[in-house]
Amino acid sequence: MTWRSIENPPFRNVVLSQQEENSLAWQQLQTQLPVGTVLTGKVFTQAIFGVFYDAGVGFPVRMNITDFGKQTKHGMRFPDDYPPLNSTIKGRLLGFDNSTYQLVVGKLDA
Repeated sequence: MTWRSIENPPFRNVVLSQQEENSLAWQQLQTQLPVGTVLTGKVFTQAIFGVFYDAGVGFPVRMNITDFGKQTKHGMRFPDDYPPLNSTIKGRLLGFDNSTYQLVVGKLDA
């Protein structure tokens, strides 16, 4: 298994007829939310490559495993070493993935 999600995760029912509406909202978000903004939210999906969380901005936030991973000689175990589902996490906005309508965040500076 390479995915785990909460029951009824947000953003899973994007309707194709809403594509234009989503595109306009996405463009507006990019002009209003500066890179470097700290985004906080609850984890709704764990994936082998990272986690997704809902920061209340209308689109999913993705944090890749390299930004929350613990450095061990055996690597990360999925899902045991991942932020738990429904846990609150935060990250600094690195950019926008236009192909998937996802915000990409990285770990906060220590």
